[in-house]
Amino acid sequence: MFGALLMVKLMSMYLTKGDYGKYALINSLVALFMILPFNAMIHGIMRYVSEYQNRETYKDFFTVNIVVLTLIFFVIYIFLWIMSQFIDFRLGQYFHYISLLVLSEVYKTVLKSIENANRERKKIAISALFEFSIKLIILIVLANLAIASIPNILMLIIVGNIIAIFVLMFNNYKNIRKIPTTSFKIFSPILLFSLPLIFSQLFGWVRDMSGRWFLEYFTSSEDIAIFAIMSTLAAIIPSAANSLISSYLVPILYQKEHTSNGYTKNIINKLMPILLISTFITAFMMYMIQDCFVLFFSDEKYILYAWMLPYMYVAFSLYTVSIIASYEMYSRMMTKLLIYPAIISSFVTVVSGLFLTSSLGLQGAFIGYMLTYIVYASIIFYIVFFKKRN
Repeated sequence: MFGALLMVKLMSMYLTKGDYGKYALINSLVALFMILPFNAMIHGIMRYVSEYQNRETYKDFFTVNIVVLTLIFFVIYIFLWIMSQFIDFRLGQYFHYISLLVLSEVYKTVLKSIENANRERKKIAISALFEFSIKLIILIVLANLAIASIPNILMLIIVGNIIAIFVLMFNNYKNIRKIPTTSFKIFSPILLFSLPLIFSQLFGWVRDMSGRWFLEYFTSSEDIAIFAIMSTLAAIIPSAANSLISSYLVPILYQKEHTSNGYTKNIINKLMPILLISTFITAFMMYMIQDCFVLFFSDEKYILYAWMLPYMYVAFSLYTVSIIASYEMYSRMMTKLLIYPAIISSFVTVVSGLFLTSSLGLQGAFIGYMLTYIVYASIIFYIVFFKKRN
């Protein structure tokens, strides 16, 4: 978390608003490629780790997942490379950087998810320490040499990811082995688990990232930078809380729900009041320190827009709490229900972009952000606590 915050701080200082806007668009593309279909499949892998970790077939499970994800990546890469030969895309000059970044993110994420499911949190912490130490050192060197360009920053992120992969593969390389083709049937339940998530996460990308592209179309890269910085700062505390809770709680929920039906429901019922009360207390604190928060975690050129922060913080916090509530759907393998809030909230984003961002610019994107996350959270709460349970 702290390494990521320092990265945001330094890049907001060293990059112009225009360059940071381009970087934000590249991040949105990386997120899109991770969704199609890697994030959902990685979540599926994490779901089934507990069922294989004590079996003799665990090495088959590990190897199959690495091989399948690699094959999927290269199929997508070849398809997109062919498309790039016929379509003139503004960020096309970064195509190979983006591809390497996606591949490194896939390996890093799947290895972290497997280690998390195996409760190897010390190894995850060590990998993160190495990753962000390397990234920060290289970024500071680039800035001092006045060569903190977008390609160089993308390469430093790739190098940091590779370092993390090496740390996470320590001992795990023993799980890689030659497997018969029949072992690939292991991936079938993972695929079935993941398919609904792929669609819901695709709509989730529209919800989370399309606002930047509407700003790109209707305004400028500078407005993208402002919007990206404010949304990043708004997500710091909720994302950290979600990461902490999910890292420790989700593997336990998956294991316990498998043997004790209703375990997840009881835990979620206890967590919700605490999280909701904490959201509004911290939102008031954010309102009181908004200028200092923006200055501390980014750069003075963004302080004029600090007024957006506490409102975006509330919206994203409610969204995060709803994500935690939805773990009940994951543990009970009811992921199909999650596609409805994803579709509706992404529709709200698109409508807001077309009618609000087009006419109000950055302020319209801000209003659309608020509406989108509040709508998503409201639907999740309805599904989890009213519709499904009744």
